[in-house]
Amino acid sequence: PLPIDESWVQSLEVGPSPWPGRAPQTRASGYRSAIMPPHCEFAWRPPTFRVCSAVPPPPRDFVGSLLHCEPKIDTQLTLLAMQCLFWMIVIPVVGGSVIKPWLSRKAWRENFITRSQASLSKGFFIDLDRAATLEFMCGLLVILAQHGVGAALCVPAVLLGCDPTWSHPLACHGALCEAGYELSDVLTRAYQLAALPEKRSLSPPPLLVLLGVHHAMGLSMVVPMNLHYPSAPWYHEGAMLLQGAAAVALLLQCYGFTLDITRPSHLRQMQLSLAVGWVALFYSRGLRYAQVALEAVFFFEREGAAGMRRGALVASALMGAMNVLVLLEITGKTLKFLRLSAKTPAPEDAPAHFEELQDLAEDSLSAPAGPALAPIRPLAAL
Repeated sequence: PLPIDESWVQSLEVGPSPWPGRAPQTRASGYRSAIMPPHCEFAWRPPTFRVCSAVPPPPRDFVGSLLHCEPKIDTQLTLLAMQCLFWMIVIPVVGGSVIKPWLSRKAWRENFITRSQASLSKGFFIDLDRAATLEFMCGLLVILAQHGVGAALCVPAVLLGCDPTWSHPLACHGALCEAGYELSDVLTRAYQLAALPEKRSLSPPPLLVLLGVHHAMGLSMVVPMNLHYPSAPWYHEGAMLLQGAAAVALLLQCYGFTLDITRPSHLRQMQLSLAVGWVALFYSRGLRYAQVALEAVFFFEREGAAGMRRGALVASALMGAMNVLVLLEITGKTLKFLRLSAKTPAPEDAPAHFEELQDLAEDSLSAPAGPALAPIRPLAAL
């Protein structure tokens, strides 16, 4: 064993991997103990594990600390503030200067605005005119890009088995990407409600309830996880799945807004996009989400981290309830569309058939939280 420097690392026994089905926690397997510093090395000495380490690496400067997403409170809060400021600027600027001119030139622009307007009204109780709807959806497309970036940053650690010395910090940056956006959303909406009366219609109470449930996990768990358990594999996977699922499902929904489902070819594309979205959500927000959430709770139980365990239980329950509502709703919508025939109706039945398809499209592509929030819809008038 290498000599142990008791000034910066304590000797302790480490048991088998706390994650079922994974290899023991050795550097060769790509994992390190979540309770040890990033530079701490340990060797396998059967039948026990003993922490062994050489002299720790020299301290990094502040920029290096930010790049490596080091588990220090000042580093994490600085990165969170930077992500918040970045998305607070990028979302409206890119949405208004890049996405909006591009979308305005498309032939399906009017269809996209009509469907989006109906979706916002039925799902989020947001009633906007066509110009405001276009602006809102342009910003939403940038938010989906943010979710895609955050999920992509987690891929090297989760799927590619890359060197943990850089893939784990990258995954922590991916989680901070989501938390930073959520913080920017909270601050933006708070400012609009307090100082911009003309913008209050964008944040009706039912939508604020939904966003509170959605933002609870990221804002309460990301910084503590980056500080204390930055190398936990289930943490990286959860951040990738939640962001990736939202990006895929909502992008497919936006694509559906561009289709004219009275045309058989477009109806088949709609059916395919809904089916793909259902598979993505069922795996990432249903089956695998439950496994990762339980893995996190049991891990904190073994670590004796009571505060983290309670936080994980509350955040997982809130996000899980939202996931159940989304899955139930998208399952019903997908089944409705898959039963439709792409055949051209008889001339005498065509008007009624096309009207039914348009109504179904607006209902099936509306936000899935609408029925769940219906009991509190009267609050939207406040």
